[in-house]
Amino acid sequence: LIFSILAIIIGKQLATALAKRRSAVIPGFLVVSRGRFQVEVPRSRFFSVYPMVKTRARHVETKANVKKEQYDDTLMEAVVPLTTSSSEYVAQNDNDERKQSTLLWKWAHHDHSSFHDFETDEATQIRNALLHWYRAHRRKLPWRGDAPPYDGSTAGKTKTTAQKKKNGNQSTIGKFFATKSQDTFTQPSNKKNSTNSNESQNTSFTAVEVSAYGVWVSEIMLQQTRVEAVIPFYIKWMESFPTVHVLADASEEEVNSHWAGLGFYRRARMLHAGAKLVVDKFNGELPNTVSELTEINGIGKYTASAIASIAFDTCVPVVDGNVCRVLARLRGVCQHIKAPVFKDDIGWRLAKQIVTAGDGMHAGEVNQALMELGATYCAPSGSGIDINDPLKDFYMSTKLGMEFANISNSSMVLSLMEGPGACKLCDSSGVSQVLLELSDKLDSHKSSTSASSVDTNELSISDVAAMSVHGSIPIAPPKKAKREEVLVVAALSQSSSTVEMWLMVKRPKEGLLAGQWEFPSTCLWTGGGTNGSKKKPVVKEEMINSKSKVKQGSVNGVSTVAFIEPAKRKVALDKFLVAIAINEMGESVTEVFCNCQRKAIGKVPMEHVFSHVRHTMWVEHGTIIVDNEIESVTSWTTEDGREVRWMSEIDMKKVGVTSGVKKVLSGVKGSRLKSIQKESPPSGRKQDEQ
Repeated sequence: LIFSILAIIIGKQLATALAKRRSAVIPGFLVVSRGRFQVEVPRSRFFSVYPMVKTRARHVETKANVKKEQYDDTLMEAVVPLTTSSSEYVAQNDNDERKQSTLLWKWAHHDHSSFHDFETDEATQIRNALLHWYRAHRRKLPWRGDAPPYDGSTAGKTKTTAQKKKNGNQSTIGKFFATKSQDTFTQPSNKKNSTNSNESQNTSFTAVEVSAYGVWVSEIMLQQTRVEAVIPFYIKWMESFPTVHVLADASEEEVNSHWAGLGFYRRARMLHAGAKLVVDKFNGELPNTVSELTEINGIGKYTASAIASIAFDTCVPVVDGNVCRVLARLRGVCQHIKAPVFKDDIGWRLAKQIVTAGDGMHAGEVNQALMELGATYCAPSGSGIDINDPLKDFYMSTKLGMEFANISNSSMVLSLMEGPGACKLCDSSGVSQVLLELSDKLDSHKSSTSASSVDTNELSISDVAAMSVHGSIPIAPPKKAKREEVLVVAALSQSSSTVEMWLMVKRPKEGLLAGQWEFPSTCLWTGGGTNGSKKKPVVKEEMINSKSKVKQGSVNGVSTVAFIEPAKRKVALDKFLVAIAINEMGESVTEVFCNCQRKAIGKVPMEHVFSHVRHTMWVEHGTIIVDNEIESVTSWTTEDGREVRWMSEIDMKKVGVTSGVKKVLSGVKGSRLKSIQKESPPSGRKQDEQ
């Protein structure tokens, strides 16, 4: 920072002084020196180039008289030797017309989104390559009409390898798709997550033909959820609700119980409501046009296009995050996949050019091929140069990297940074970001190669450059801060006969986890926000210990949340329990659970993370003594309309409680077990004491 400020202030004086020793310095240039090298940068682009100059410049230990031919241009440093004058620099920059005909130069200087459009012949070739690959190597999935077992997992299979691979024993994604001659695929075992194994799949599930209803259910389930996690839920769902009519007639609790564990429960509610609308308005048959499909609850442009193309073979594109990633790498789009201009606008134009190319038939397969490729070879970790990638010859991203690796002129690097600005589609700093990441990768590769006397690196400089640009496109989306909430939770139980019952409250019909059953809880503190803004957090001041805000280790040591004193947690929870003990008639149903002794579970709070909010939960457990009053009242509705009910664990399974409730229940039962073990020493120890 100091260096740049000094350069701006004394740039003119420095240029004049240097002119005495060297050829005339052109007015309007700033001289930036690093070690034995310097670069003369036009004022008009100093601020866009300087970060790269600062990062790339190196002090080279050579003799005072540096010869021009000794300067290593392969470093791609944004610097020039002392022997190069300003006039030579400008002539070199202006007279090299060949650079303007390269793909790299056109990409860095494009200023219109039409640059990213496909040529007709190219789109047709891409479409044909996708269809050939998809038909030969697609995954077997229940919503595609396949019989079990299924191969939905791509865990450990998305890190692709370079075309020039020396170690043949290393696993590649090619092995994942090397099942063309086999009828089944054995997924990797995972003891922590049994849903990833074929053993957990229902092998008795009968394959059914692809249907609009099946595609609808699968697309809703797959939103922000991994394929391998969806498979068992889809099978269970289709066995219980095989048609739209059956789903429409199901109760809300039946639907929730089949969705429990998938998260984003609003999807289940919208799917249920949508089924009722289809029965009432379309006589139980889903329409085949995008416009009519979007009239159904929970169906937007993406889902409507997927149903229309896959179930009815309507020639329309389908654009999701995976498709955006493929398109970005094919056409060098420097934008993140969540940007509205990409996923909601121009991305659909680009996808349409591929889907409608050629004869325009088999649109459903083309769309699924794009999504499949984005989840496998063109996943975020894809290299772009894997020999099994069907589009390895079409990626603009890899071509840009290879061209950059062949640059032998440092002024060319500067001219790439001089682009007139991004097009409507690309991020304003996207090109610079990709080039800087690429330059870092090449420096790192060169350093690792120079450090070893034996060439053990498997990849050439062109391969490294190609993989770097491929990995940098699309650019990373801006991070959004999660909202932080501190809760106090009451896990109250009572034994009736041989069954333990738990007090549960139903959440409101709107908002987070709408309509889901949970343990009684109240929020004591809220901070942060999903939009990453710096607004002051919403705080319930009376609940905060003003002396301390602590970093909870259970929150990854990052987010600072308020520490609530135990006494204040108890007061807040008592107040909430009293409120839910009064029914809609204003009558006190029971006060026993308000006054029972509760014990804190653990010395640190539990944590449960959602997509946009993190819950820090202080859990208290209490056991209620059974009396006639409690046994006679099993459910009621509070004054504000909340449903309250005593439930067994079997009841919880039927209504479909969330993973957060399961986490609290598991923590309480585990704490009770530890307490019993401490109070009751092992039998061998008792005998020794006797």
